[in-house]
Amino acid sequence: MGVGVELTMEHDEPVVARVMAGGAAEKAGVVAGDHLIAVDGQSVVGMTLGDVVMKIRSAPRPEVALRISRADMLFTAVVRRMAMKKENDQYRPQ
Repeated sequence: MGVGVELTMEHDEPVVARVMAGGAAEKAGVVAGDHLIAVDGQSVVGMTLGDVVMKIRSAPRPEVALRISRADMLFTAVVRRMAMKKENDQYRPQ
């Protein structure tokens, strides 16, 4: 289960590198370059990329709240996790 983003790390902060077309994150308004600062109210700044991904994937509810920093804005995107399928070494929404 995922939300349809690829993350990278910049200065100990997870950053959205790519948003998958048709994925839940795209539908919630998440765009490439967004800085992820919290998942379900818990800071992810300073966590490893693997730990951030696990936090998103293992949320106890179908929805996960992503606290996003974009330019001078802070907002929360509530994203419904969805099944992802791997095709040609990339994940796509099923």
